[in-house]
Amino acid sequence: MAAGWGTIHPGIGKCKLHGGSMPNHVKAAAKAEHRALLGTPIETTPEEAILRCIQIRSGEVEWLTNRMAELEEKHWIEETMLGKQFHLYARERQAAMRDLAKFGQMAIQMNIEERRVRIAETYGETLAALLRGILDELMPHMDKEGREAAPAIVKRRLIALTSRPALESGEKAA
Repeated sequence: MAAGWGTIHPGIGKCKLHGGSMPNHVKAAAKAEHRALLGTPIETTPEEAILRCIQIRSGEVEWLTNRMAELEEKHWIEETMLGKQFHLYARERQAAMRDLAKFGQMAIQMNIEERRVRIAETYGETLAALLRGILDELMPHMDKEGREAAPAIVKRRLIALTSRPALESGEKAA
């Protein structure tokens, strides 16, 4: 029979003739359905979670704003079971903006932006120390032309890093 046939979990797991109604099969099917509906848990930090929520809600606000702009004025108000209300897009946009403000406030309280700046500064300092160390060791082994060209080469490569993800191996920087 089909997966989950004759059980409370049709379409998932074993059918009732092959143990699909047994408690452990029902539990396994529930977990599988949960993963299918809600996704698989991933490792994250509170900071990453808040930033992800901000990004998602920002995208939703943008999408809803664009859909609202496409509506004709006569469709701004709609009849619902609760009576006349603003269009669903407007109501959802308002809820998304409230969430966005809430997530933004959480991010401020967690000093997320300050932490990101500190991480970026630390990364920059580490990268500068690495480059200084490499150049200090290489300079005595270079001819005069190589020593003069080294700072410009380093600068060009750093600029290339910020303008695209990474240079292909062996590719020359512009």
